[in-house]
Amino acid sequence: MTRADVEHVNGGRVAIRDGRLSFNGRAVVPFGGELQYFRVRDPGGDARRTQEMWAETLDRMVEAGLNFVSTYVPWDYHEPAPGRFDFAGDRDFEAFLEMVWKRGLI
Repeated sequence: MTRADVEHVNGGRVAIRDGRLSFNGRAVVPFGGELQYFRVRDPGGDARRTQEMWAETLDRMVEAGLNFVSTYVPWDYHEPAPGRFDFAGDRDFEAFLEMVWKRGLI
């Protein structure tokens, strides 16, 4: 494998060849935006509603023709105190990534 080839966690292949980005052998022009999942949340802390808001936002991104989404993980949000981690409920980063994946966003 060369530096230009990266194995995707689900078995897909990402490559840069001849100056083009491809996913699973298909040339792709990345067109996307950023979604800071930790800022899109129910003010009352309702995890179900927060995840609905993530889904609604991701759906709008797909409807707008975007094919990728970027985000970052604010560690202080998930580690409120040293050694105490919170990835549950309205902080469920794995659920957010699953929503991204199910919508075909990269």
